[in-house]
Amino acid sequence: MLLLFANDFVTMSIATDNVRYSKSPEKWSVKPLITSSAILSSMLVLEGFVGIFISFYLGLNHIQIQTFVFDLLVFSGLFTVLMIRERKRFWHSSPSKWLSLSIAGDILVISLISVLGILVTPVPFDAVLFALGLAFTWMIAMDTVKNFVFRKYNL
Repeated sequence: MLLLFANDFVTMSIATDNVRYSKSPEKWSVKPLITSSAILSSMLVLEGFVGIFISFYLGLNHIQIQTFVFDLLVFSGLFTVLMIRERKRFWHSSPSKWLSLSIAGDILVISLISVLGILVTPVPFDAVLFALGLAFTWMIAMDTVKNFVFRKYNL
């Protein structure tokens, strides 16, 4: 429930975003959409496995790994919003003020919850920073794959 609550503010603030719109009506090509979605979602699943694998090297116990994976899921969800809002590279347009504030606020609140152990098992601050860095780095990799797939399927 905490994961859903953490992502709700960002989801609601998407309505205020200022992405570029298409100059012509969109034509839905279902097969390329499903294929590109499957590729990107597979990368998110792989990110979770990489996160679990790395958590052992961070010296986290099995209960702390739950908090680390929670952080990774929240941060990945936030960065995925930044990645998919733009058809080109994620930095080609700036998110709206409210979307930026909600993402920054979410990162701050979730980091505090995880370090202080509010409703979760506390983890060291460096583990939270590592989850944040991994999620951001993975988003850059996914953005590169997204652009390749979008060009291939003309999305």
